Amino acid sequence: MSANTFPSAIPAEPPSEQPRQQPKLTAPVTIECLTPAGVAFLTGLEFQKITARSELPTVAGVYAWSTDWDAGNYYNGCAAGVEGLRGRVAQQMSQRDLYRADLTSHTGPKLDNGRYVWWNPLVKFGVEMDLVPFVAPIAPAPSWVDELVSLGCLAPEHAPKTVTDWEAFIFECSRLLTGHRSLLGGNASWSSSSTSQRMTVAAEARLKWLEEQGLLDEGQLF
Repeated sequence: MSANTFPSAIPAEPPSEQPRQQPKLTAPVTIECLTPAGVAFLTGLEFQKITARSELPTVAGVYAWSTDWDAGNYYNGCAAGVEGLRGRVAQQMSQRDLYRADLTSHTGPKLDNGRYVWWNPLVKFGVEMDLVPFVAPIAPAPSWVDELVSLGCLAPEHAPKTVTDWEAFIFECSRLLTGHRSLLGGNASWSSSSTSQRMTVAAEARLKWLEEQGLLDEGQLF
């Protein structure tokens, strides 16, 4: 048996004489987003900007996190339960404040209502971008829902009724207008294909009606 032979080492290429170029370190990112004002217009719900937990209503509703009425939404969510919007959004506001304190103390996760909080993207981004919540009860339902149903433009089973429906409706309006549902994800409706399908129909009907009424710029749909 012959001995194994190995190729001689490949000579290294001579060092390049060209100066080494530094890679581009930063680049602008432009993403179209719905605004809180836009969400209020599309849904017809009565949104309000929240500056203190005491302002939060104890009813079921939807909410958005942004910097101002005409700035982009980073997150949309919904809240039900016994305390409604106050229970859900107040907890997120509390976690935001705890994380803001954590940045200066460097002590790790804090306790919130007896539970350790590991900072999620919304909490972290909320502090870094100085986000505030905008909330709206889902009752009473806006008049356009019954109007589109009565006109035959929207079947009753496709009309938004629950908080999950309204959250999905906002997501689908965002998708149709911007090409994406949310920058930081979403809650229950995000993973419910049946809810998303029903609210896609509702969003399409609402946007088509607004376009026909001259309230939505032609060609604005994604």
